[in-house]
Amino acid sequence: MADSPIAWVLDIFKLMGLIVLLIGIVGFLITKRKEQNRICTKGVVVGFKTKTRSIKGVSYDVCAAVVKYNLNNEEVTATDMNYTFKKALPYDVGATVDICYYANNKEKFYVSNNKIAPYVNFVTAIIAGVTIFVCGFVFKYIK
Repeated sequence: MADSPIAWVLDIFKLMGLIVLLIGIVGFLITKRKEQNRICTKGVVVGFKTKTRSIKGVSYDVCAAVVKYNLNNEEVTATDMNYTFKKALPYDVGATVDICYYANNKEKFYVSNNKIAPYVNFVTAIIAGVTIFVCGFVFKYIK
């Protein structure tokens, strides 16, 4: 098989699979470490901030929750870092939500309503890397 002209293509598949797999694993571990260093508390949604975004000339509105929460007996009102469509938000004004922030920037937070969202891209990369790597071995048997 090593002498066939397709052998180098299969080797590239294996190499690319390993690279994508490595990116997925490293990204997953970095995200996991960042998630462990966050501080979580509860807050109350007091409103929504809306922004208009545009892709290729098509405008659409996205919004983020404005949340009031206490930090060291100080009341803070700030806007969630993550903007999404209003219909996708699972809470209304007055709802109590879990928020997470990092100690070095207490006013930048995100509503922690989805525990797996930070990992989705990296898990996808891991699955793709394994798939590409395996294809590098399997394709030589396909006729």
